[in-house]
Amino acid sequence: ARAAAAARPELTTDMLRIGGYFNEARGCVGLAVDSRWHELVHEMTHLAFHSTRAARDDGPPSPLRTHWASLRARGLSAHGAEEVVCREHELHALRASGAPLSTRLVIYDNMLHDAISDLRMTATDDRSPAQRRELRRLRAVRTYATSPGARAAHAVLAAALALAAAAGAASSCAG
Repeated sequence: ARAAAAARPELTTDMLRIGGYFNEARGCVGLAVDSRWHELVHEMTHLAFHSTRAARDDGPPSPLRTHWASLRARGLSAHGAEEVVCREHELHALRASGAPLSTRLVIYDNMLHDAISDLRMTATDDRSPAQRRELRRLRAVRTYATSPGARAAHAVLAAALALAAAAGAASSCAG
């Protein structure tokens, strides 16, 4: 974890934890002592995704499988699409819990980073039009909304707006 922090300084302490693990063959979830509750949601989504009922080919597809299929159609690998499905469920749980936006943005940024890495596994010349579109879309969202640089720019902009509002209020009181 420390080596990861040195290589990627934008990682926060939340991203330096061991977290959890889903073992498909054994059908079980393991959690480290320092795991957060939302990591359990992520791992339990893996478990639900691979449950007999959700993975069956007969009958109507589960919502998890439908979501996964839509991500596959955008060009993500089977593993990459599954990770995005699980991460999005984790984010829904965080939002519902009232977790701070800053925490959710770090998790979302990590999801985007992983999805971009997944799409980049396909050689540039071999990418489908859907993969190229999805890669452009994910890079734009990450660049302007969730990346460490974007989050810093948002904080500076908020501070500048607050300062401008305070200056405007002070000048109207003085006048």
